[in-house]
Amino acid sequence: MSNLAPRRPGPSVSRGVYGFVLYLSARLYFLTYVIWAVVPQKILDEYGLDDFFPSKYWVLAFPTWIILFVLFIWLIYFAINEKIAAEQNYWERLLSPRPHSETIFFS
Repeated sequence: MSNLAPRRPGPSVSRGVYGFVLYLSARLYFLTYVIWAVVPQKILDEYGLDDFFPSKYWVLAFPTWIILFVLFIWLIYFAINEKIAAEQNYWERLLSPRPHSETIFFS
């Protein structure tokens, strides 16, 4: 029963350590990505690193796929909200002389 104590969202030592490790990991991954993108494939082959890195096609393809994925999610979110808003008969509610107090979701 002692595990039922409320969790506090404030700063703590473990959160600071985890945040710092996450920061260093992100920096390291980004630096590795930039080095992989800039260094010619010939040099990677000389040092035997061609087995560890994917082809250079993914230098541009991976960020492009991520951007397209985020845009797709944004458009789907927008379309779902438009569908919900369109079902409420916007113009009739806007031009009505009396205000509507009830809101109908998913009817």
